[in-house]
Amino acid sequence: MPTVILKFAQLLLITFIGFAVGKWNYLTDGTAGLSKGLSKFIVKVTMPCLIFTTVTSYEFTDETMTNGFTVFGFSLVFILLSFAVFTPYCRRFFKDKETADIHRAFAMFTNCAFMGIPVLTAAFGEEGTVYAVFYQLANDILLWTLGIVLISGKKGANLKQSLKNLINPNIISFILAITFALLGLHKTIGQTAVYKFLFSETFETNMGVFKEYGVLGSLGSFTGYLSMFFVGLIMAETVGKRNSESGANYALGAGVGFVALKQLVYPVLSYFLLYYISNFLFGYISGGSAIEPIVRRVVCLQLAMPPASMVTTIAAMYDVGGKNASAVTLVAGTALAAVTLPVFLMFLSVAP
Repeated sequence: MPTVILKFAQLLLITFIGFAVGKWNYLTDGTAGLSKGLSKFIVKVTMPCLIFTTVTSYEFTDETMTNGFTVFGFSLVFILLSFAVFTPYCRRFFKDKETADIHRAFAMFTNCAFMGIPVLTAAFGEEGTVYAVFYQLANDILLWTLGIVLISGKKGANLKQSLKNLINPNIISFILAITFALLGLHKTIGQTAVYKFLFSETFETNMGVFKEYGVLGSLGSFTGYLSMFFVGLIMAETVGKRNSESGANYALGAGVGFVALKQLVYPVLSYFLLYYISNFLFGYISGGSAIEPIVRRVVCLQLAMPPASMVTTIAAMYDVGGKNASAVTLVAGTALAAVTLPVFLMFLSVAP
């Protein structure tokens, strides 16, 4: 646990550097163009490389493959459950319907890629990265279908566009990678010089097992740090703006309360619900726990991540009325993650 907390502190420091760079316009005259370009670079270049390299180089067993798809299934369930759980809160404390709908989307969709993947990698190593990708797949499927309709209020949203958004580099990379793994191509194509040059090569020495990243594998390895830097840029775009621009005149107390419930209370309750399902419901059927502890930890740690920045981006794209207020919650959630995530990690370290 001390190692994980230290790694998380390093990630937070990178976020602060991104915030400082954006706030002081160190690289450009404004952060909007820089954050937009960096976001596209991460989503369309480094993250697909990370997904493909990690999944194809991971030595899947029947157990780990089952765990991966279990993470995917329970991710769908608990993302949808969060929609139901937080609807009464959002309708009660956010009087404007559009603001309430955006916060219901925040309840469902977390920063499972930009922040989730680095944190899960720090907590669980390469296995955490692989399972984080399964969660991200579930998150993206729901975001680009149900999420689009919820955030936009159906303004301009349509099935054709939603399906088009589903065909993105990350999902394509995952499908190719999982096909690669299922067919066992790591034993053939994965051993070729071309694959090792492009992605990675694992080798053993008397000091242990090491991984040498190839060209595209090296690009993928940048994802974690670039993602946290990007989060800092997003915060810099919002903090310090006038109330009329940032939406800071909305119910700030309701937003902070929402963050505390979403990033700490809900993940803890979800963990115990999963524990109950595993040990009591499935236990009676199979005679033992049907859900591995790491599955519970991965799903609930992703649930504990700050709100997804993509929600605010989609709200701006459809010019939704609550987009400015959502930016405040996004920053509050990201900033408070410096407290909520370490607390939740400590909870996981002693949880059954």
